[in-house]
Amino acid sequence: MTDKSLHEKTVWITGASRGIGRAVGLALAGAGAHVVLGARNTGQINHAADAITANGGRATAMELDVSDHESVRTFAAAARDAAGLPDALINNAGAGVFRPLENFLPDEFESQFRVNVFGTFYMTKAAVPLMKQNGGGHIINVSSLAGENAARMGSGYFSSKWAVHGFTRCIFEELREDDIKVTLLCPGSVDTRFHHESHPGSHDNKDQSWMVSPEDVAKTVLHVLTLPPEALVSKLDIRPQRKPK
Repeated sequence: MTDKSLHEKTVWITGASRGIGRAVGLALAGAGAHVVLGARNTGQINHAADAITANGGRATAMELDVSDHESVRTFAAAARDAAGLPDALINNAGAGVFRPLENFLPDEFESQFRVNVFGTFYMTKAAVPLMKQNGGGHIINVSSLAGENAARMGSGYFSSKWAVHGFTRCIFEELREDDIKVTLLCPGSVDTRFHHESHPGSHDNKDQSWMVSPEDVAKTVLHVLTLPPEALVSKLDIRPQRKPK
C-alpha cells in the first residue's frame, strides 16, 4: 500500500547508483515518492531508475558529481524541472580512503572532504531555497559512526565525517524555524563495496553477513521521513546487532 505521507513527494538522493543510495531510492519510490537519483556513474543510476519504473514507481536519473559546485547547480535546476520542488534531500554520496598518515597523498585527503563535506554543503545550499518555496522539507545527511570516533589510518575519512556532524547540527538549528527538518543518520558497518574500495585488499573474501544491509538503512530512512509533522529524529545511529566473528 502506498504511504500517503510520501505519495506525490519529490526526493533527491545522491550517491544513488548502488549500496545505500540505491536501496533508499527503491524503498522511497515503493512508498510513492518521485525519486531523483544522482550519481557520477550514469549507467548504474539508469539501471536503478529502470528497476524502479519496472515496478510502477517514478524515478529520474541524472548525472551528478557532488564535489563539483557547477554539477550540483545543473542537477538542482534539472531536477526541479523534471520533478518539481524537492520535499526531501538524502545526502548519501560518500568517499573514503584508509592509509597511514605518512602515505596519504594530499589529493586523496582533500577528495574525501570534497565529497563528504563540500558535497553535502553544495547539495544542501541548492535544495534549501527550493524547500522554502515549497513550505518546508526534510534533509537527511547520511554520515557514519566514524563522525564521533577515531581509528588508525582513518584521519581523512573520520575527520571528514566529524565535519559532516558539525555542519548538520548547525543547519538543524538554522532551518528549524523554516519547517525544514534535518536528520543526522549514522550507520555503522554496512554490507556494501565501501570496505573493499576504501581498504584495497584488506577486506577481500571477508564475511560481511554480520553487517547491516543497505535495505535496513533504507527502511530507517523511510521511517524517519514518514514520522508525523510535529516529530523529528535529529540524530539516529544504526549498527549491527552482532560483532564480527
